[in-house]
Amino acid sequence: MANAQVLRNAVVQIQTALAAAKTITAISKVTEAVITGTHDYSIGDYILIEAVVGMTQINNRVVRVKSVSTTVSFVAEGLD
Repeated sequence: MANAQVLRNAVVQIQTALAAAKTITAISKVTEAVITGTHDYSIGDYILIEAVVGMTQINNRVVRVKSVSTTVSFVAEGLD
Protein backbone atom coordinates (compact mmCIF):
# COMPACT_ATOMS: atom_id res chain seq x y z
CA MET A 1 0.00 0.00 0.00
CA ALA A 2 1.39 3.42 -0.92
CA ASN A 3 1.76 6.15 1.66
CA ALA A 4 -0.14 9.39 1.16
CA GLN A 5 1.98 12.50 0.70
CA VAL A 6 0.95 15.97 1.81
CA LEU A 7 2.28 18.85 -0.29
CA ARG A 8 2.56 22.33 1.15
CA ASN A 9 3.17 25.45 -0.93
CA ALA A 10 2.86 23.37 -4.09
CA VAL A 11 1.90 24.82 -7.44
CA VAL A 12 -0.74 22.90 -9.37
CA GLN A 13 -1.40 23.55 -13.04
CA ILE A 14 -4.58 22.34 -14.67
CA GLN A 15 -5.12 22.14 -18.39
CA THR A 16 -8.29 23.87 -19.44
CA ALA A 17 -8.62 22.46 -22.96
CA LEU A 18 -7.78 19.22 -24.68
CA ALA A 19 -5.91 19.05 -27.99
CA ALA A 20 -7.49 17.59 -31.10
CA ALA A 21 -8.14 13.85 -30.91
CA LYS A 22 -5.64 11.45 -32.46
CA THR A 23 -6.51 8.05 -33.91
CA ILE A 24 -4.81 4.98 -32.43
CA THR A 25 -4.18 2.33 -35.06
CA ALA A 26 -2.45 -0.28 -32.83
CA ILE A 27 -1.41 -0.94 -29.23
CA SER A 28 1.13 -3.59 -28.26
CA LYS A 29 0.35 -5.88 -25.33
CA VAL A 30 3.67 -5.54 -23.50
CA THR A 31 4.64 -4.23 -20.05
CA GLU A 32 4.66 -0.62 -21.28
CA ALA A 33 2.42 -0.34 -24.29
CA VAL A 34 3.73 0.95 -27.59
CA ILE A 35 0.93 2.96 -29.16
CA THR A 36 0.85 3.48 -32.92
CA GLY A 37 -0.94 6.39 -34.54
CA THR A 38 0.17 9.70 -36.06
CA HIS A 39 0.91 12.14 -33.23
CA ASP A 40 2.94 15.17 -32.20
CA TYR A 41 3.57 14.15 -28.58
CA SER A 42 6.75 14.82 -26.62
CA ILE A 43 8.24 12.92 -23.70
CA GLY A 44 6.37 13.86 -20.54
CA ASP A 45 3.09 14.77 -22.25
CA TYR A 46 -0.05 13.40 -20.63
CA ILE A 47 -2.73 11.94 -22.86
CA LEU A 48 -6.28 10.77 -22.25
CA ILE A 49 -7.15 7.47 -23.90
CA GLU A 50 -10.81 7.02 -24.72
CA ALA A 51 -13.16 5.44 -27.26
CA VAL A 52 -10.87 2.44 -27.81
CA VAL A 53 -12.65 -0.56 -29.31
CA GLY A 54 -11.21 -3.97 -28.47
CA MET A 55 -8.94 -3.09 -25.52
CA THR A 56 -11.77 -1.31 -23.71
CA GLN A 57 -10.05 -1.71 -20.31
CA ILE A 58 -7.71 1.18 -21.20
CA ASN A 59 -10.51 3.64 -21.94
CA ASN A 60 -10.64 6.77 -19.78
CA ARG A 61 -7.03 6.34 -18.64
CA VAL A 62 -4.55 9.21 -18.49
CA VAL A 63 -1.01 8.10 -19.32
CA ARG A 64 2.32 9.85 -19.67
CA VAL A 65 4.43 9.59 -22.82
CA LYS A 66 7.62 7.81 -21.72
CA SER A 67 9.47 7.82 -25.04
CA VAL A 68 8.80 8.73 -28.63
CA SER A 69 10.08 6.43 -31.37
CA THR A 70 8.72 8.27 -34.39
CA THR A 71 5.82 10.55 -35.27
CA VAL A 72 3.73 7.38 -35.51
CA SER A 73 4.57 5.55 -32.27
CA PHE A 74 5.32 6.21 -28.61
CA VAL A 75 5.57 4.32 -25.32
CA ALA A 76 2.85 4.95 -22.73
CA GLU A 77 4.38 4.83 -19.25
CA GLY A 78 2.76 2.31 -16.93
CA LEU A 79 0.13 1.14 -19.41
CA ASP A 80 0.26 -2.66 -19.60
